[in-house]
Amino acid sequence: MQASSTTGTKRDDAPTLLRKEDVCSQLTISSRTLEGMVLNGTFPAGVQLGRQKFWSELVVQAWLRRRFAAQETWQPRRGR
Repeated sequence: MQASSTTGTKRDDAPTLLRKEDVCSQLTISSRTLEGMVLNGTFPAGVQLGRQKFWSELVVQAWLRRRFAAQETWQPRRGR
């Protein structure tokens, strides 16, 4: 597994790990907003490794896909 802010080789089967600030940057939200989303169950909790929490990039992308699924399948109303 590799954190996004570190260097080195990444195994093909290992997910990219995102630090809290990376997740916040991708979602354009503050760390307090992320903490609140985790507390109220609207975003998956990070995994504690040492002193930091990490999120799999795959989990963050899946969460985004679910959030935008209705928008992506939207069709204009007919017959108006």
